[in-house]
Amino acid sequence: MKDLRPPPVRGGDEWKFDPDLSFSLSQCGVHVHTWRRGDQDAIVAFRGTTLDEVAHFVGNLGLILAKGEHHFAEGTLEWARSWGLIDGEAFIGAREARCLLRQIIRTCSPSSTKIWVTGHSRGAALAQHAALCCSEELAAVIGFESPGVPSDLVRAEFPSKPERYVDYYTYPNYITLLHPAVNKQQRFHIPAICGHEATTWSYVSLCAMSDANRLLNWIGLGLPPARAVGWMARAASGAVKGAKTAATLHAAGHGLKAMTTIMKSLQGHRLAKCAWTYGKLSSAQLSWEDIKMAHGIAGIVERLYHEGGERSLMYIRTFPSDHVASNDENGEQSSGFLSAALRQRIVEFARNELLFGQSDQPGLHQLLSPGGQKTMWQVRLDKLWSPHWELEELAPVQEVPASPAASANRLPNSFEADSADVVSCD
Repeated sequence: MKDLRPPPVRGGDEWKFDPDLSFSLSQCGVHVHTWRRGDQDAIVAFRGTTLDEVAHFVGNLGLILAKGEHHFAEGTLEWARSWGLIDGEAFIGAREARCLLRQIIRTCSPSSTKIWVTGHSRGAALAQHAALCCSEELAAVIGFESPGVPSDLVRAEFPSKPERYVDYYTYPNYITLLHPAVNKQQRFHIPAICGHEATTWSYVSLCAMSDANRLLNWIGLGLPPARAVGWMARAASGAVKGAKTAATLHAAGHGLKAMTTIMKSLQGHRLAKCAWTYGKLSSAQLSWEDIKMAHGIAGIVERLYHEGGERSLMYIRTFPSDHVASNDENGEQSSGFLSAALRQRIVEFARNELLFGQSDQPGLHQLLSPGGQKTMWQVRLDKLWSPHWELEELAPVQEVPASPAASANRLPNSFEADSADVVSCD
């Protein structure tokens, strides 16, 4: 229990942390927090991945390998089975998570207590899999940035109450594209964005170094052509008949030679090399920042609790993982979309290395932008993913819909409202 700490709860909410129903199983990367509000409601939250625990990394590897033979060679899968990463019936931590959830349900008595199960990232996958066999005893199963549950496991044990599954995503990313959602009819987009509105020194250095790196890249690309043109001008000066033309070509050739020499020495300077190296690392880091921005829980909390983000949620009509899952079910390779996404990343890297003044790339021009880095990240994530999914505005509805189909076209007015307002159930 030493790994668990009571979560911060705002005054007046009357939620109390229950240490007797909270568990930390570090050996399989399963960590569960339970809050209770009297005997009426209980929230069971499964923690997501932390990079300091080996079990979390191994658990995520099991989720990836669970995509099956359409993505991995049989030898790789045989190795994974021998090490217990996959077995066709569960993934690492799934059985333990299910046992813990069953224990919590027995203790809470669902006949008198509404039990809400939630989680983030791998924690969401653990929660969703654990609830497959007992969804009728739960008020809702709510995932944030869930990688989904392997389709084979869902088909083998389809929940009796799939309408109680709800997913919330910020933007698509390679984690949330692993597996399809259990219930594709109730998925919502939280437009989580960078929480830094003020200009920070790290952001200023990123913008300055990005432009310096681009300048050095153009110098490096321009040196060979400039040398070639200079050599051709000097060679042509001895072949032309007119003295004035020859002198002009000779002067131009020697001028280009001098300029390329200066540029070469500038390029070899220690400061220039440092800027070039830092720029390359910054370009590579942008892809990592995209994933962090689109998957981290911090952006979700920032949007929901500090910016009234529950009013800006949108319904997700189609998600990239839908296409991947469709290909998998047809026995086809679904690497087409992933290959396209990888090519897109390469193009983005090249754009950041060469293009100045882009609205979705860091640079000195961003320091003059009213929205700063917040606007830059918003534009960047929209540009990266808008072609790959379809969103729909949700009309505000005051009453809880009577059917699951209707619930896909409404939003909860508040995450602090009565439990019946969070998701449509019976």
